Amino acid sequence: MWCTYKYKMCGKGGFVLLMLLLCMELNAQEACSTQMLKASCESVAESNGQESQKRFFAAFPSTGEDFDVLFGYHPCVGDSSLYDSYVEMIDDFWALRAIPDSVFYDKVVAITCGLRYEADAQSQWHGHLLDILTRRDREAERLIDRVALLKRGHQMQFWSFVWSAIVDVDDGGKRDFHRAYIVGHYPRMAEIYDMAHQLFYDGINFSSISPRDCPN
Repeated sequence: MWCTYKYKMCGKGGFVLLMLLLCMELNAQEACSTQMLKASCESVAESNGQESQKRFFAAFPSTGEDFDVLFGYHPCVGDSSLYDSYVEMIDDFWALRAIPDSVFYDKVVAITCGLRYEADAQSQWHGHLLDILTRRDREAERLIDRVALLKRGHQMQFWSFVWSAIVDVDDGGKRDFHRAYIVGHYPRMAEIYDMAHQLFYDGINFSSISPRDCPN
């Protein structure tokens, strides 16, 4: 409604100018976010103290969409891209120890729910995620506890990413991400966990779908 009003007031040319100004403002905000993240990452590298870790954590993307824009391969975003730095920054994020588990894993879950599996940054994030979920300790359970707080649709988004892979994986069904814990504590989520395994395992959720995967 606001855009319609502006369109009537400014005319077509004015509306286009308004959209260009809006895009410039959004690009400036993205560049600012990029610089903040770079600066906070450098601060962690220089002094891995609590305050520098907190600044880096706060500057790190909070959604899968923002994660993809910053770390994905998008030449069109220019200086706002951190594609060349994603390895270091993602590793540094998962190495943070000054952030409370509940706060840290809430951000992990929020990012994961917005991702589609693909190469590079998403693949690296996936590797860190599986590293946690395959451990036999309380850390994996803390992550699962945060996922259980989500709506069922968001739980499916999370577990579909967990079960995704670029290539088919034939491990004889041995892969397990604490299913016994999930069944014992969150039986309704266990249904989603099993369904995600059935639907998204073996490369189904890879972002680039080949024509051979589609029916004629």
